[in-house]
Amino acid sequence: MTHHIETLASCPLVQGLSTEGRKHFYEQGHIRRYAPNEVVFYESDPADYFFIILSGQIEMSKQGENGNSLIIKRCHPAECIALIAVMRNMNYPLTAKAMEDCTLLAWRGLDFRHEIELYPVLGLNAMDIVANKFLHVQQLYLDVNHLSVEQRIAKAVLRLEESAHLTAERSIKISRQQLAEMTSSTIYTVSRTLAQWEKLGWLSSERNRILLHQKAALVQLLASKV
Repeated sequence: MTHHIETLASCPLVQGLSTEGRKHFYEQGHIRRYAPNEVVFYESDPADYFFIILSGQIEMSKQGENGNSLIIKRCHPAECIALIAVMRNMNYPLTAKAMEDCTLLAWRGLDFRHEIELYPVLGLNAMDIVANKFLHVQQLYLDVNHLSVEQRIAKAVLRLEESAHLTAERSIKISRQQLAEMTSSTIYTVSRTLAQWEKLGWLSSERNRILLHQKAALVQLLASKV
């Protein structure tokens, strides 16, 4: 419990609360645990609960019109997901799936509305989080329209590398299919691009992980004009 409260203290949603306020917030929520690949909620399900990640990684994805899924974001401990549940009669816009063993703090959206009456700063924090998520989705849209596929792959690899959630070997845990879904590309294009970068000595890749050797090369590629 102590470790979970420490993780909760880093969540943007509860910034400004006292130690006692965070403890109260934790105790009013519900602990839920998910196994790897277990779905937390599906896109279009009624949005009844939002969640704070206490341990593990959650993948957020959206179903495309062609049936393919697009990975919108990988979320890590202390991040808050599905705050849309605070609004009435809404559906989840994305699907959330556990990437590994995960522990989440679940809050019923309508209950949170009452919590804001006790701690108004929660409402302000929630608006900041929703605004930042909107900007993230907007940036994804701009990337698809203004970056080459190689630049999108480079940006995704750099973002994952900088997330500080790497293995003990400092490798990025991600499959080529997942990387394709994150960058609106195909597994063939991702495999071909990674193979080219391996020949250049920029990185090493296996089926489910990438080890970055020359970060500066990807940064330069991302900065170049399409």
